[in-house]
Amino acid sequence: MSPQDSPEPDSDQQASDPESSDAAPADVSSSATKSDSGSDPGSDLTSDSQATRRRGGAGLLLVALLALAALAVALYPLLDQQDPLEDFAVLETSLEDLDARISDRVSGLSERLGTLEQALEDAAADRDRLASRLDRRLDEAASERRSLAGRIDGQERSLEALETELGAQLQELWQQEGQQREVDRDFARRMHLLEAASLLRLGQERAELAADWTAARLAYERAEQLLREVDDPRLGQVRRLLAAELTALESAREPDWERWKVRLTRIGASVAQWPVRAVGQPEQAAADAPPEGAGWLNDMRSALGRLVTVSRRDERELPEEVLDSLREQLQLRLVAAELALVRRNLVELGHQLRASIELIDEWFDPDDADIAEARERLQELLSIEAPGTPAGLGEALRALQSRLESA
Repeated sequence: MSPQDSPEPDSDQQASDPESSDAAPADVSSSATKSDSGSDPGSDLTSDSQATRRRGGAGLLLVALLALAALAVALYPLLDQQDPLEDFAVLETSLEDLDARISDRVSGLSERLGTLEQALEDAAADRDRLASRLDRRLDEAASERRSLAGRIDGQERSLEALETELGAQLQELWQQEGQQREVDRDFARRMHLLEAASLLRLGQERAELAADWTAARLAYERAEQLLREVDDPRLGQVRRLLAAELTALESAREPDWERWKVRLTRIGASVAQWPVRAVGQPEQAAADAPPEGAGWLNDMRSALGRLVTVSRRDERELPEEVLDSLREQLQLRLVAAELALVRRNLVELGHQLRASIELIDEWFDPDDADIAEARERLQELLSIEAPGTPAGLGEALRALQSRLESA
């Protein structure tokens, strides 16, 4: 075998290799066409992996051929100088080593390609699962959106109905509130009139029955104030009558009952120190009175008689228990008179005052200055009379009652 003949198989092999390399792109283009024509994402991924595998095999083959050609060119001078058999053996050994290395590279690349294919398949499966989950979630979201839209529409319709109903109820409530305010005003007006009528009745009773003019005036003034607060022009006549009766009450002047009450209290407190009349002592002997025209001698005898007290042997002092009972009885009479004075009960006051004066005249010493002054004060109080009731009192009350009945 000559050195010129040895490269020929390599050249033939190189000539055949481009054809195989040209066929590989055709396969790739056909697989790409098939991949483009498919509609399923999973089938597209499988077609892509197959096309990638074919392109990888063609590339490895082309690399191996180029390496062999380069080796042949590099070894050609050496082969030309050595023995052809020896050169062929060396070349065969080199080719075997190169083939082994190429096989190892191809095996490693095949393993990596398998790993990549598995990763691509896993990624495609994950993508399919993710797409499926995404589709389900999109369907669920669309369903929820439709359901939510339906609920929102229902809520809007319910809200519109509720707004309509609430507006009607609010309008009705306003009407009822206006009616209630009118009823409240009428009720308050009537209560003011009833209270004014009660005050007029009370004032009239205090004036006519107890002669308590101060309380009567206060009651009438309060009734007049209540009538001023009522905005009703139909009460003009009642106001005029009330003003006239109040003027009549103010013109009536009553005694100073408080001052007389203090006097009665002071008299009752001093009873405990009053001396009593001796038993058997006449109240006043008529024979002791000097005859008219008796002259200066009788005047002297009378003056000396007042300086000397003559008592009979049969006179005796009352026991202390009896004296305490008499004083207590008089004090009770005075307290009863004081209560009658506070109540303006002039009939009861006169009765208690007369009973007190009788007790003083019967059992207590009339010559004592304190007793004489107390008796004089009781007699003065007994002669006091309360002013008469003004004429026409009660006309305002009757007019107000007539107004209430007509309302």
